[in-house]
Amino acid sequence: EQYQSMQVTIGPVVAEESVTIRLRMIPGEGDQAVLENIIMHNVQGGTEQMIVSNEAQDIPWKVRQVVRFSEDQSETNFSFQLVDIPIKQAIKIAKFRQALSVGGTLTFEREDTDAEFGRTEVAPSRYNALDLEWMKVLEALEFIQRKTQVLFKSPQRIPVEELKNIMCLVEILETGRATMKPTELNFTASEARELLRKISEGQSLKLEHYADEWIFRVLGKRVSLGPVLIACDKLTVTSEDIDEVEKTLKSANPDDPIPVRLSPSSGFALEAKYLQWLCAEESSLILANPFVRATTLKNLLQMLLDAAKKSDGIVDSRTFLELLEEAQKESGRNGIVVNPLRGATTTDLTSAIDVLSTELDLQTRLLLRHSLLTPT
Repeated sequence: EQYQSMQVTIGPVVAEESVTIRLRMIPGEGDQAVLENIIMHNVQGGTEQMIVSNEAQDIPWKVRQVVRFSEDQSETNFSFQLVDIPIKQAIKIAKFRQALSVGGTLTFEREDTDAEFGRTEVAPSRYNALDLEWMKVLEALEFIQRKTQVLFKSPQRIPVEELKNIMCLVEILETGRATMKPTELNFTASEARELLRKISEGQSLKLEHYADEWIFRVLGKRVSLGPVLIACDKLTVTSEDIDEVEKTLKSANPDDPIPVRLSPSSGFALEAKYLQWLCAEESSLILANPFVRATTLKNLLQMLLDAAKKSDGIVDSRTFLELLEEAQKESGRNGIVVNPLRGATTTDLTSAIDVLSTELDLQTRLLLRHSLLTPT
């Protein structure tokens, strides 16, 4: 449901042209819930009654009061928009609805003086209870929003796979790590046969994959988790997957890609570690990993190389070296998650230069080698 409406009768009341109020639900058990900053305006006046409402206000809870002067009471209708609203507001409404379903005392208060000007008793179960699983989803989205600064709105519905995705992201932001499913890689036919031979001999594979940025998608939003290291010391191919690979190999051409699913050996896990969300000590240990150091340096130099290319695709050597000089200056700043130029060893640097050698002329390679190997 996208909207929900309710009606109560309260008394006595305060009839004014404009007043800012709050609704407070005090349940028989559990926490109080409050909806505040409700700016009520006189929308229809008369000698016997007056109608005040916040219908023009841009908030997802609406209140409409019909004040009868002779009876010194009012009939109050309030409604909630539940879908496509900011998560923080959705949580406020969800908590208010939950408190209403428990039953208790609903009070109306002025915000300028905190004075209570009306109350009514709400019977237990008069209003439907909130789906607690839905509340967990809203709180999970609010947690993700607070940690990543990516804003969400309350969805109308969430498929099961999307829900798993949300909870997985919460785990990553809380722990800095996630257990990955078996991964599928493509091999050539000869590589696949060689891999199966090694597996049959009891050998295993070690996997290390590093990325400078890992993007997680939640409800259509891109959530950047920063750098990640995915690793497993022992990967193998299960007997079921071996059968599938052998079937594929029977009809495969030599150049056809052969998908092979790799699973962690018993006692091992394929784990992703997100440096930005780990403790500083563990992040530092990962950044000291020679494979990670070499990969981050190569990625940085490749990015600078691409930025220095002219419209014809040829690298402008002067631009490249200027960008490198700026990057070296930046590497001395604190607060940067990954500083591949800070503390890089000679081996790291020369290996990175060799990777780029095919796109640089000899003079630029020599200048690059001198620039990287000269302490700043």
